Amino acid sequence: MSVSIVSNQHISAILGAYSKTSKEWFSDYDAKIKGQMLLDANCKSVNSRYGENNNLIFKLDIELFETFYDMVQAMKFCDSLEYQSCAFPEWHISKSFSLLQTMRHAISCCVPGYANAKLSI
Repeated sequence: MSVSIVSNQHISAILGAYSKTSKEWFSDYDAKIKGQMLLDANCKSVNSRYGENNNLIFKLDIELFETFYDMVQAMKFCDSLEYQSCAFPEWHISKSFSLLQTMRHAISCCVPGYANAKLSI
C-alpha cells in the first residue's frame, strides 16, 4: 500500500460538499479547523508509513469550499482521503476518522435519488 498527502483542494472540496448537506452550519474558520484535522491525519499516515516528518498547514480553497457541489465526486474524495490516511494504528479511533465518516454519510444522503431509494427489497 502506498500513501500520499492529498491536496488542499481535495479537502476543500469535501468540506464544501459537506457544508451544503450538513444541518450544522460552519464558517470558513470552522472549515479550516476541520480541514487541518483531516490533513494532520493524512500527514500522520504518510509519516507512519514512510518514517517522514510531514507537518503541513491546511489552506482552505475558498472558491472550492463555496462552490463545490458534486456529491458523487465528494464521496470518492472521501474514500481517497480515508485510504491515504489509514496507515497509522489509531486511525479507526481518531477524531479525523469520525469526522470523515460523518461527512461521507451526510454527503451520501444528498446523492440524487438517495431519498427516494427503497430501504429494503
